[in-house]
Formats: sequence, C-alpha cells, structure tokens
Amino acid sequence: MSHHKNSCLATWGKTSLLLLTAFFILFPETGKISSSALAQPPVHFSKWTEIAPMPTARDSLLVLKQHDGRIVAIGGEAVSGVSNAVERFDPNTHTWDRALSPYPVAVSYLSGATLPDGRLFATGGFNSSGFVRDSYLFDPQKGSWTTTAPDPVARAGSMAIVLAGGDVLVTGGETENGITGVTEVFRPSENRWVSMESAPEGRLGGVAARMPDGRVLVVGGLLKAGGITSGGRYFNPKTKKWEEVIPPGPTPRLYGIGSALPDGTFLFLDGFNRTGVLGSADLYDPRTGKWKTLPLVDPVARKETGVAVLGDGSVIVVGGEDPKGSSIGNATRLK
Repeated sequence: MSHHKNSCLATWGKTSLLLLTAFFILFPETGKISSSALAQPPVHFSKWTEIAPMPTARDSLLVLKQHDGRIVAIGGEAVSGVSNAVERFDPNTHTWDRALSPYPVAVSYLSGATLPDGRLFATGGFNSSGFVRDSYLFDPQKGSWTTTAPDPVARAGSMAIVLAGGDVLVTGGETENGITGVTEVFRPSENRWVSMESAPEGRLGGVAARMPDGRVLVVGGLLKAGGITSGGRYFNPKTKKWEEVIPPGPTPRLYGIGSALPDGTFLFLDGFNRTGVLGSADLYDPRTGKWKTLPLVDPVARKETGVAVLGDGSVIVVGGEDPKGSSIGNATRLK
C-alpha cells in the first residue's frame, strides 16, 4: 500500500487498513429475465493473456466501457499521488489513447456507470480534501466533462450500477462516520438524487452487478459489522427494497472486482483477504444458487483494480495494486 494512503483508517480485526474501495464498472445491460436471456450460451473461459498496459500505473481507479467497446480508465492513485488521468483502451487496435480531457478533480476510489445514451457517470471518491460528493458526466462525442448534482452523501468506495431505466444506483462505501449502507439513485434525466431504503448491511469494497431479472446483486467487501465477506444481497428497483441474500461464495474478497456475464452468471475475482492479494476467480449462477471456482488465475494478482466486459463475453482487467503494494498499469484479458 502506497505511502499516500494514510487517511481514513478503520479497524478490521486486529489489522488497520484503508476503508476505501477500488473500481466501479459497467455491467452488461440485460433487462428483465426472459427465455431468450436464459438461452444465452454459457460463457466458457479458456485462458488469460496479458495486453497493452495502461500508460499511467494506478490503483483505486474507475473503469467504464463505452458503447463502442473502448474502455476508459478514470482517476485513481498513481505513484505520484491521487490522479485525474483519463486514458482509453481500444480492444481492436490494442492501443491506449492519452489525449482525453482529465477528470475535473484528482480523486481515487470513485464509482460510476455508463448510461444508456453513452455518457459516462462518475461520482464520489477520496482525495487530500477528504470524502468527495462531486459528480460528473463525460460525453465521448464531445470529449468533455460536465458537472451534475452532487451525491447527498460524501463518500468513497461506493458501489454503482446503471438500472434498466437509465438511473444509477449508488450504495454503500465509507463516509466520515464509517462504513455505510446509504443507498441513493441518481436520475440523469432530472439531474437529481432520490433516496432509497438503506442496505441492511453497511458494505465497503464490494461489487454491484445488474442481473438478467433487472435486480442488482451486491457481493463481497468489508461489512460494517466486521469481516470480509463473499456473501451478497439483491436490491429490487421495482419495489425499491432490499431482498434475499445469496449463499456465500468460496472466497471472501475485499477490493475485488466483478461483473454480470452475458449468460446471466456473475464473475467475482481478484481483491484480497486474510490470505493475501488474490488472482483467483469464482462464478455464481443465480439459477442454481451455486458457486464454483474457475481453474484459471489472473497472471497478475491484484486488488483495487478495474474491469470491463466486452461484447464477446471476454473480461479485461486494468491496473490495481500488486502484492508488493505497488500501483500497476498491467492489463489482462480473460476469454
């Protein structure tokens, strides 16, 4: 862990660690569950490969996928400190573009989502001023950032996901008062936030994914009650209620990454727990309620990283912090 990370500490067991999360991601928009969704062929992964590294090595960044398939890495913490770098990877040319407008503020541990209209939404985080409320939209066509209504809650490490109607659910994270379960919805069409029912568990460093039935699955992280978890719970946007829990997975993960896959399963990988920094991956099938561990391991064990799923179902992992505590730019692809 870099020497910049010297704020926002809390106690986990007998170990003191930074209570901030690492990423936040675009997950595939699949809508309501249907026979066609269930008929999607299973995703079969065969290998990891290393791809062109991100120019600015950093962890605790936000990674989002544009509608054209290019992947945008925003903010995070670099060797030189908290960053406002914005860099974009093209999976077709295997190249990075650094000529993008920087994020309006240097910040790490921000979260966000890609909107149905193609704009990128980013919110919150942490920097030398403390917890951040600021929220912004990036228009890929114009190449510029605009300010939006700030999150009512200044927080870092929240979990964000776009809902079927285009709103963005933001839940959990850490505030100046500790880990929280506060849940809000940002409505881009109205530029305003709407309060939702708080999650039953305060959670930090978990992962949010929108599943084929439209519900949001929140998994993993550090719970306010204590302990790193592999368990999760659904939020139903229709009823605006938190619902049933899912069985715990094989591997508790803090600062891990995850995504809903085109076949309706949920991939949960990397991060760390009491055993150290991880490169392993687990897969949850909501139709059977069962987990399994994949035989493939990320060649770069890491936490506080970013992830995006491409149209072919392959998974790209970018940046993070390695087992030595160094910010890295390594990028890998699971397909």
